Amino acid sequence: MRKLILLILVLPVILFAQASDSSTAILTFIIPSGVGIVVNNDAEWDFGNITFNPSNPVYPPAVYPQQYYPTTPSASPYQQLEYMVAGSGTGSPVDWVLTVYGSADPGSGILLSDIEHSPAGIDSWDAFNTSAAPDTLASGSGNTGGWQSLNQDYRVTLDGDEEQTAGVSCILTYTIQTD
Repeated sequence: MRKLILLILVLPVILFAQASDSSTAILTFIIPSGVGIVVNNDAEWDFGNITFNPSNPVYPPAVYPQQYYPTTPSASPYQQLEYMVAGSGTGSPVDWVLTVYGSADPGSGILLSDIEHSPAGIDSWDAFNTSAAPDTLASGSGNTGGWQSLNQDYRVTLDGDEEQTAGVSCILTYTIQTD
């Protein structure tokens, strides 16, 4: 009887010890391509508060035309700009482009084409265009590897036909997009 009880206790252990089961799970990752852009500050020209310094002549100038840099911020870079492209991969990377354009002529005799931009510290000036013909600031294919800086300098050329104003603004639109 002892052998029978021992066999009854050991037999299920042997049967269950050799049993197995498995199941699978599928993990799916859907990663869209994403872009981001941050414009960190505005710029201002206050011609009533310009005193002579190496980057800005006095106002009004002795001769026209005369170029002026923003009074606020008071030094390069005048515009702090950051952008990024993510989720573009290396297998089939997407193309991207960063552009800027001005919404309209700001009035008071200052035309949009009188306002120029350049990568900070480079002195390679281009006049702003309207949305019909935006300026390309950067382009590429694939990820940018995180946030990138593309700080901009601004200057305006006065020709003497400007009118007094309490403040006229020109709106610039920076856009990053994928193809």
